[in-house]
Amino acid sequence: MRIYVDGIDAKPGVKTRKGVQAADSNAAYASGYLLFVRERTLMAQPFDASRIETTGGAVPIAEQVDYSFSNGLGHFSASRNGTLVFASGAAGGNNKQLTWYDRNGKSAGAVGVPADMSSARISPDGSTVATDPGDPAGGKDIWLFDLARGTPTKFTFGPEVIAWPVWSGDGSRIAFGTAGEGARRVKASNGIGAAEALDKDPRQVASTTGRETGATSLRSCYLPNPAATSG
Repeated sequence: MRIYVDGIDAKPGVKTRKGVQAADSNAAYASGYLLFVRERTLMAQPFDASRIETTGGAVPIAEQVDYSFSNGLGHFSASRNGTLVFASGAAGGNNKQLTWYDRNGKSAGAVGVPADMSSARISPDGSTVATDPGDPAGGKDIWLFDLARGTPTKFTFGPEVIAWPVWSGDGSRIAFGTAGEGARRVKASNGIGAAEALDKDPRQVASTTGRETGATSLRSCYLPNPAATSG
């Protein structure tokens, strides 16, 4: 991801947005410093707001800042006078545990281990769960969890953030979104062959699918993805 600055009073059709810095999270500005998270460390970098540019290197000011890999949100804020507040905790603070429940709401066992995932989808035949756990470096990939064997298998291999898996109606393919290129891709669920791009869009894509047919039917929502745009 990148941090961008734009004017709220820009005239229609006039592009004023300017890329400033690569980061793993949201950003804040206070007392001449740009604040952002990089690999779970809160960084402060001198920033000239009038010229819209950094004026020095970034330095760490807090480690193990609470961070959600699923949406790139660092849990911190700063006031205009420089007062800073942030949530801290060990890695995995945003982990979720997949758990089976019966019709009476009683827990029937866990699936896999806790992870910071955005979504989980069960295959049409009920044999496999596709998930998108995050890793400590901020990456994401699709993993397939075999429910009968109790084993996970890595399905995609970055390097961009890959998330939001969906199954085709017949279970033969899995579609997913990529944050780096803003592309929706599809790959055979048996893992054979390369992923194919369905289309490309300069926005981060999350896809859902209908199961009324054997074909993948994509419906999409778009999330902020400044790294895939320019100007």
